[in-house]
Amino acid sequence: PAQTSACAKLIRNYLTDQRHSGNLEPTKPVLIIQLEAGPGCFSSLLQRALTQHNAPPPAYRYLITNRSQPRKARIPETIQHIETHPQEIAQALAGNQNPVIVIAQHTRVKLGQELVYLHYGDLYQSTVAIGPDQPTPVTELPASYRWQATDTPEAQRLYYRWQKQANLTDWLTGQPEILHPSLTAIMTDYLHRLEAQPLHLPIQQLNLQAIIRAHSTALLSIIRDYGATNLNRLSRTRPPHTPDEIRAAPLNLHSIACWGREEGGWTHVTANRSGSLQQVIIQWPEPSDQNNARRQNTIAATKSA
Repeated sequence: PAQTSACAKLIRNYLTDQRHSGNLEPTKPVLIIQLEAGPGCFSSLLQRALTQHNAPPPAYRYLITNRSQPRKARIPETIQHIETHPQEIAQALAGNQNPVIVIAQHTRVKLGQELVYLHYGDLYQSTVAIGPDQPTPVTELPASYRWQATDTPEAQRLYYRWQKQANLTDWLTGQPEILHPSLTAIMTDYLHRLEAQPLHLPIQQLNLQAIIRAHSTALLSIIRDYGATNLNRLSRTRPPHTPDEIRAAPLNLHSIACWGREEGGWTHVTANRSGSLQQVIIQWPEPSDQNNARRQNTIAATKSA
């Protein structure tokens, strides 16, 4: 409840800013997309928090992707389920005239990441294997990784195979085209500043964010997860040693924040009191000076949640 209350305040203040800026059509619904909603508890609580306010909220159209089936499943009928697919998300955005809000909570396991290794200016693409023998696919490792694995008894140890890329352009050919400009800038900076470092790149989440951005006149993205948000944290990241650790691998939130800046958005990073749970907030267009005070008050409220 504390998280959803803070998130609802952030959304309400953002929409107030957009209304003052003339970007909000009050007769049209505001679209909220929550990526990888899981059992749907957060979305239900957030929708309730958005309506529990003295000022009448605008109409919301709430979409969630890849909802799991919990033991106690009660989600309001006003929340619509769609698949985590670029074409379906783009179709949901067709004709939208109001700002879009995207929420991503703990998507590191569900949305695909790609493991790469930076080594003194060279880029290596990774495959992961269980056991040292000839690799054959097994289902224990998540499909979100480009991996190879064996069915040998040595199921508790991972073996990494690194394939050197001739240049950054070769690696980009396998990535979504919409991300090429921003990934070029981000990876060029990483190759220059990080000496020997494995990276879990949230390619699928960046792709979805970019598609939503391309179909929106104004956008607020709220990404909350465990992961690295600056180069110092990033430099301490190490690859997992067991399949279970792969499933719990932290998200590289630093690359998401960099992507927001590369796309011309206003980006802010906060952390909870323990510093473990990170939050990246990206907003388009950048807030005007007259909205700075409200913006700072909103950010302060999210830190304690």
